[in-house]
Amino acid sequence: MARFRGSIVKKSRRLGIPLSDKAARIMEKRPNPPGDHGQKMGRKMSDYGRHLLEKQRIRYTYGLLEKQFRNYVYKAMSKSGVAGDNLLQMLETRLDNLVYRAGFASTVREARQLVTHKHIRVEGKCINVPSFHVKPGMKIQVSEKMQNNAQIRDAVGKYSDKSLPYLEILRPDLSIVLKEVPSRDMIPVALDENIVVEYYSK
Repeated sequence: MARFRGSIVKKSRRLGIPLSDKAARIMEKRPNPPGDHGQKMGRKMSDYGRHLLEKQRIRYTYGLLEKQFRNYVYKAMSKSGVAGDNLLQMLETRLDNLVYRAGFASTVREARQLVTHKHIRVEGKCINVPSFHVKPGMKIQVSEKMQNNAQIRDAVGKYSDKSLPYLEILRPDLSIVLKEVPSRDMIPVALDENIVVEYYSK
């Protein structure tokens, strides 16, 4: 299955959540689903439909394929603790997601591209695997080749340390440090991860 490469704005309007800054701006004016009949779509959703929609919301928020996401859910369920919290913590500490959270890229797509194109270093080593699990204390840094990239430098610091207390963003050398595994209240996503766990538990 190929990764989704369609319009992020249309997908955002379909799911009802902004998947990028551009989508957020457009959804302020056009929050309804895309298409000629988008404004008329108001039918009651079944329990299965709600579970499926929430699953899609989380999956597209983190830019994962179905098989990848399903594996994360099963792994979260096998760990001790609350499965929903485990799931979001694993997704939030992916390398591509942390690069996005730090503001090095405007979307998870762009962050994944930075990683796969070998522009990101973890503890001084080139890591080109977007799903790489970052552990607390690890330092993530943009490669020397991209240090003077104006687009990245303008974007760094987009999220303050106050809004993301688990990340330390160092603007001078374009690096970030994961200070701790984020708790659920630190993760900036308005999603219901627990009904997704229910969806896969059936």
